Amino acid sequence: MQAPQDEGYTPGSSLALILRRPKAVSKDEGALTARLATRLQHRQTRAMIYKILTADQLAVVESGGPMQAPVDVADGYVHFSTSKQVQETLSKWFRGQTGCVLVSVDPNDFGPDLKWEKSRGGDYFPHVYATVRDHNISSVWPLDEFDADGAPLAPDFVTSQPEPASKPPASQPKDNA
Repeated sequence: MQAPQDEGYTPGSSLALILRRPKAVSKDEGALTARLATRLQHRQTRAMIYKILTADQLAVVESGGPMQAPVDVADGYVHFSTSKQVQETLSKWFRGQTGCVLVSVDPNDFGPDLKWEKSRGGDYFPHVYATVRDHNISSVWPLDEFDADGAPLAPDFVTSQPEPASKPPASQPKDNA
C-alpha cells in the first residue's frame, strides 16, 4: 500500500490515516473534496470498530472479496475490536507480523448482524455475522511501528477514541467475600 506523499505522511503518526474514497467518484474536484470532508467528519463523530488485516487480506477486500481472516472463516463471523481492545489484540495475535493494516468500520452498518460477545477477560468484543466488504471500510492505517516485543502499535488516534455506545459493560469479577 502506497501512502499519499503529498499529504504529509509520517509513518506511525495520526497523519498516516488514509481516507477511503468511494468506488464511483465524481471527477469534479469540489465534489471529491466534499465527499472526503464528509468521511472525515463521519470518522471523527462516530465510535468505530477495528479489524487488523494482512496486506494479502486487504488486497482481497479491495478486489471485491469479503473481509475475513482464517479465524473468521473457522468461527463463522468476522472478529473486530474496539478502540480500547485493539492494542491487546495486536499484542496477542500479530506479534512479529509486518505489512499489516488497521481498518475502521462503522458498527451501525451491520444492525442485528453485529453481536457483542464475551471474550478475553469477560470483555465484550464486536463480532459481525455478515459479509463485510470494501464499502464498509471508513479508514485504513498502516501498522508500521512496533513495540519492543515486536507487536504492531495501534495509532494513538485510534486508541484514544470512545467505544461504541452499543457495547455492553464488561463483566466484573464476583466478590466471594
